[in-house]
Amino acid sequence: MKLFVAGECQDGDEETWCRAGLRNRLVTFAYKRGSPMKWWVTERSTHKPLPESCDVFLDCGAFSAHTQGLHIDVHEYSEFIKRHQVSIDRYAALDVIGNMNETKTNTEIMENEYGLSPMPTFHRGSKWTELERLCEQYQAFALGGIASEHVGQRMLRKWLDGCFAIIQKAWPKRVHGFGIASQWALERYPFFSTDSTNVIIGGGLGRVMRWNKGKLGTSHWTQDSRDHLERSVMDTQLNGSAYVQRIRANCEAQVLFEKYITDAWTGKGVVFDS
Repeated sequence: MKLFVAGECQDGDEETWCRAGLRNRLVTFAYKRGSPMKWWVTERSTHKPLPESCDVFLDCGAFSAHTQGLHIDVHEYSEFIKRHQVSIDRYAALDVIGNMNETKTNTEIMENEYGLSPMPTFHRGSKWTELERLCEQYQAFALGGIASEHVGQRMLRKWLDGCFAIIQKAWPKRVHGFGIASQWALERYPFFSTDSTNVIIGGGLGRVMRWNKGKLGTSHWTQDSRDHLERSVMDTQLNGSAYVQRIRANCEAQVLFEKYITDAWTGKGVVFDS
């Protein structure tokens, strides 16, 4: 199972986080001029080779478009992928949150006009027949449309139960969960990959992730520094390095969490070739 680090950095060093274990990075087309996009995609050939077994996932930016009123053109997005395809390991279809038909149209444009193989997304609120169609036509697709809503565990569990009841009839499939990174969910459903902003956004907000005794916990640096006698994550550091140090700690915790989930599903006989 792959856990992708998502989110735009403030002033962090992507290479530093790679040394901490970060291998899988999700970058968003909506912020194509941002430093993550430059380091991982557009300027990839100008810096040191990325870590072995790294995976770069290009997200179309539908969530940003939905929440910030941005317009993303399917042709511009497709042409960007064509130009930089050597630096992108996988990429999402341009979905339109809340509009199943427009999402399908965009996917077909990318496939038929540009010869691309994007990963389509099934959104919460779409008809179950659409998920059945994706299961028939694709080996890999995503589940999403929950990040913009206040979806609690009970509601999310009910929806995911419904999704995987359909998916299991066509198993095996490589399913990505956009914004689905809770431990209970990843232990319950056999996702091939998911993504989360907790590593970067959380670090910027002062949160530190720790892997301890089979559980992924998060606390504010004020509490973490007391629990672990760790001063480097404290915003009181005069050299201003606390933000990077928190993300380093978060990367290390996520790597351990990813291995735990992968091993747990391997033990149940769910093994993907990559």
